[in-house]
Amino acid sequence: MAGCVRAILRRDTSRKHMLVLDNNNKLYVTVMEQPIQNVKVWGQDGTEVMYLCIIGEELIEDFYRKAMEDTNPREWARDAVEYVLEQGKRTASWLYKIHV
Repeated sequence: MAGCVRAILRRDTSRKHMLVLDNNNKLYVTVMEQPIQNVKVWGQDGTEVMYLCIIGEELIEDFYRKAMEDTNPREWARDAVEYVLEQGKRTASWLYKIHV
């Protein structure tokens, strides 16, 4: 979460920030920003991981603008990332039929 918050506050859109699930282990991964169709993260066993949350360029730009309008940009950004993470986990649980 800290890496995403830093990226938002610095308006750094050079990387995608992802929370993935690899064999029941949650991992924070960053990759160079590119179209989502081209982003694949492989687990330790060579299979593609399950994606729990992805924060990329558009979301970073949007959150940066909104955070800078707030009296406490860091707290706003942290709360926003936390909200996106929870929604991502909920969606992944439904999509992959797993408990996250």
